[in-house]
Parts: sequence; C-alpha cells; structure tokens
Amino acid sequence: MNIAKIIRVYFVFTMMVASIAVLSYNDGFEDYILSVMHANGNAVNASNITPLVDFQSGMKEFSSKNESSSLLTFKFVNDPYNGFVAPGTEGAELMGIYFKAGSETVILKDLKLKLEGIEPEFIEKAYITDGQDILKVGSSFGEYYSFNNINEIIDPNHYRTLYLLVDLSEDVHTGERFRMDIESPDDIVLFTGIDPFSIDEYYPIKGKYLSVAVAR
Repeated sequence: MNIAKIIRVYFVFTMMVASIAVLSYNDGFEDYILSVMHANGNAVNASNITPLVDFQSGMKEFSSKNESSSLLTFKFVNDPYNGFVAPGTEGAELMGIYFKAGSETVILKDLKLKLEGIEPEFIEKAYITDGQDILKVGSSFGEYYSFNNINEIIDPNHYRTLYLLVDLSEDVHTGERFRMDIESPDDIVLFTGIDPFSIDEYYPIKGKYLSVAVAR
C-alpha cells in the first residue's frame, strides 16, 4: 500500500471517529441507533429521538393539500387502459372526479372546467354522472363548461367518484388529445359541514387526457 492510500484510509477513519463522537453527545442518538437496528437493549424512549424534520411546523400546509382525513381528499382519476376514443363517440368518459370526505359532510355545489387541446366545437355535450344517472349537463361558453347546482353530498368518512362524460363531434381529428382543467380556486365550490372549503393546490389542476383515435 503506498503512502497516498494510507493517508486516505487514515483520513476516512479519523472522520468516522469524529462523527460518532459528535453524535454521541445527543441524548437521543443511542436510542435512535437501537430503534433503527432493532437492538434488544433497554426500551427506546421515543421522546429522546431528535426528529430530522419538524413535521408539526409543516402540518398546516400538508393539510391544505387535502390529504388529511379530517378535511377532504380530492383528485382526478382515469382508466389508463381506456384512454382512447373514436370521433363521434357519445358518452366518452374523460375522467373521474374523486372525493373522500373526512369527519364532515362534503357538498359539491358548482364546478367550472376549461377545455384544453381541441376546439370547443368538437365537444357537442359535456355532463357529469354518478356512474348511472346524469347529475348535471354543462353549459358552455367558449372553452369553459359550467356545472352549477350539482349539490352532490358525500357523507362523512365516505368516498364518491363522479364521472365527466363528453359527446364528440364526428369532425374531431384523429391524433388529437384533450383534457379539462380547474383553472382557479373559484371554479370549484365545496362545503365541508357548513363552511366553504377551498382546495389549496397548484392551479390549474390539470385533468386527464383522452386521445382521439380510430379503431383498427
């Protein structure tokens, strides 16, 4: 072994010893090592472990992303194996709109979506269903589709998926793909209990794509 290798090995060894010495001054370090290694030593006192991240300070922001069971979980979903549609199709499923209520009743009152990817003239009708019945037919203004007074109720600790369907024109071009987005917080009106609920998310909340293709 040459001198350079000896020096590198000695340096690494010295740094490891120094790091262990510094960490050992932390009262929670021994308990942390025991918990990680599943050692059979004395019972670990979790209160002694110093957290690497202060989750409490970020909890408010985390909850505002609607992943807390005490509020509301909301997301767009789709069937990845059913992402194509032929021109002229009626009742093509563009996406699902998933809600999971927490401890309060959730009411979806209004929804406005913006069409992206194709011209509005190629969408003959857009409507929301519960999987069986039509709940609301959208009124269109340019690329915007408004679904007012839906008034769909999701009971506490229950989930519901609504479905956005469209009737396509025969003239829509193959190879195109399109989606519908929630452009701003004002475009989805929700209540949890009796209080308005705003989805704190990055806008636009982009919908799922549907591609236009001709069956072979």
